[in-house]
Amino acid sequence: MISETIRAIETGREWSWSVIGLIAILVGLAIRSLLLRDVLRNIKIRNRSWYQRAQSFYQGRAVVGWIFFAIFAIGMMLTWRFESFFARYLSFPQWTFVFLAFLVLALLAHLRAYARAIVDAVQENLVNDKDL
Repeated sequence: MISETIRAIETGREWSWSVIGLIAILVGLAIRSLLLRDVLRNIKIRNRSWYQRAQSFYQGRAVVGWIFFAIFAIGMMLTWRFESFFARYLSFPQWTFVFLAFLVLALLAHLRAYARAIVDAVQENLVNDKDL
């Protein structure tokens, strides 16, 4: 059954681009979750107000990471759907490598955004909570 599904996805590129996009999004979000889960859980356990402040700072700084993530997901879908057009420049595995590089950039941008958000939250809390 699984091999039949994979074969149908491979042969039906006019409809299976959405499946490829869904897989790309799920894989990207799973990797992001694995990287950030421990850090966020530890902050949340220690002090929920610091976690909320870090989250608010993060949301403003994570735009670059989400843009790279969107390039990764949309690029994978377009390359899958219109492989003949993209094959003029690079092969499908090469395009996949290019878009995986965008995923890595997205993950690094999210890590950087959380690191800066945590530092800003700590700095704000040190100013507000002088009795640390």
